[in-house]
Amino acid sequence: MNLVQLGANVGNDHVQKFIEGFRFNKIILVEPITKCHPILKENYKDISNVYIESSVIISDPNALPGKVDFYFIDYPEYNIGGTNFEVSSLYEDITRDRGVNWDGLGRKIELDSLNFESLLTKHNISKVDFLFIDIEGEDEKVLNNLDLFKYDFKIVMWERNDDDSTSLLKQKFFKLDYKIDQMHNNAVAYKEEYENHIQNIRQWL
Repeated sequence: MNLVQLGANVGNDHVQKFIEGFRFNKIILVEPITKCHPILKENYKDISNVYIESSVIISDPNALPGKVDFYFIDYPEYNIGGTNFEVSSLYEDITRDRGVNWDGLGRKIELDSLNFESLLTKHNISKVDFLFIDIEGEDEKVLNNLDLFKYDFKIVMWERNDDDSTSLLKQKFFKLDYKIDQMHNNAVAYKEEYENHIQNIRQWL
């Protein structure tokens, strides 16, 4: 099986706990902010087949790999008290509104970008069993641009917007016989045979 997390931050989260219950062929952790990588590697040091990807994932399914502007709050210290680092996003307004001290520590940088298909091609995988997304403003755009039948996910979890894009996405999953649940500000779509894992994810959030 394969797992992809878009927006891994520094780890030490529900995804890391979920991973401990399975044996994976590949685990792709996407985190554009490279300051997070040493901590992320440390948190996953006892888990095999983990690959850390530093590109920004964009929603346009036709876009070639390229460069994008990316916004983050450049804290001098990361992983304080074992918690994740602050907000980063393709969108300045999201980073400004959801982060802390944007005026003092906010930064714009240019980073490599990939769409979802290019990400899988780069890491030589064609099937994703579990997909976790928290990429501040792009979650539902990425999913709504995917052929869900093609990927046949077992569990997909994303940060919902609670607008038309959320409704459209839920309808797409319902048509493919997924069940839908909500956990705080996240939505999760899952195949019925994996329902027993949903309660575990809920308690780890």
